[in-house]
Amino acid sequence: MAKHAVKFRIYCAMSLDGFIADHNGSVGFLDAFNDQDYGYKEFLTSIRTVVMGRRSYEFARTLGSWEYTGKRSIILTSQTLGSLPPEVDTTPGPVETLAADLREHAAGDVWIMGGGAAMGAFLDAGAVDTMELYVVPVLLGRGVRLFTRSGPPVSMKLLETKKFANGVVRTLYEK
Repeated sequence: MAKHAVKFRIYCAMSLDGFIADHNGSVGFLDAFNDQDYGYKEFLTSIRTVVMGRRSYEFARTLGSWEYTGKRSIILTSQTLGSLPPEVDTTPGPVETLAADLREHAAGDVWIMGGGAAMGAFLDAGAVDTMELYVVPVLLGRGVRLFTRSGPPVSMKLLETKKFANGVVRTLYEK
């Protein structure tokens, strides 16, 4: 049986003006759009590894129980973190080395969860295969950008779009 080709995936919601959180780091602007099924549970079942930055990890810990139980989770940080849930590791990077290791050894697809710097670092490393973006019809004006990056332009191919009744638009891109 052939080994599954590991895909690095971004699945993220953002405001119409490109922010994933407001200026206080809150994602409360998304609450008004929780009336739809955007396929998150199905997406999450397709993922075996979750990679996130330290601030995204700290935010995820405030939500109660660890949502990624049963999946390998990797936190990009050089800081020492307190008690970690099972199957959670930390690494200072570099992202290029982590991406190469995951491509070789991950048991399935990898979700680059966030934040903007983590997603941008994987884009800069050429290690993003698909992006599933949900654009909500809210203009925040300022906040946490979808991507923080310094690398060269990255071209993606639009595979599909879907408009939801509440004004959210899903776009799916691949490298």
